[in-house]
Amino acid sequence: QQGDQLYVSTGQTARDAEKNISRVQQPLQLILLIEQQRLSSYLMKIIDVSLSTSSVNAADILRDGIADVGKSTICNLLKKRYS
Repeated sequence: QQGDQLYVSTGQTARDAEKNISRVQQPLQLILLIEQQRLSSYLMKIIDVSLSTSSVNAADILRDGIADVGKSTICNLLKKRYS
């Protein structure tokens, strides 16, 4: 401590800080990629089921273990997919 100022050193250089940030970002990017693939898989299942039945029947089928979706959600997905 010098005068009224307190100096704290973490012993970390800018390069060390950059490496630590990189170590955190890489696992987060991997997690986001996995979640994106999982979401894409669910969306494809929803679309596949809804193409072969009405949106009301598809919503009932999907609620039995795949996803909790409603008729309007299915209609919106199909509209975005095929417009």
